[in-house]
Amino acid sequence: MDTLESVKLQIFDHIRFSENEQFLIAINNLFEATTPALDPYHPTPAQIEMLEMSLDDYANGRVYTEEEMEALEEEWLK
Repeated sequence: MDTLESVKLQIFDHIRFSENEQFLIAINNLFEATTPALDPYHPTPAQIEMLEMSLDDYANGRVYTEEEMEALEEEWLK
């Protein structure tokens, strides 16, 4: 087992078996203070344009089933 995994398991065991509420609160506060907030993903303008194009294709029936795509692929590979 590599060092990182070993350290993680040791920390996990310490937390799992601890009955010390103050210790657990301190560990939780440490994680909250050092873990960056998960910001929502912000797509680029190009990605937004592609998503809008996809929605337009779907709204206008420009879609294929998996079977249709497989048939198109078979034809293309000939």
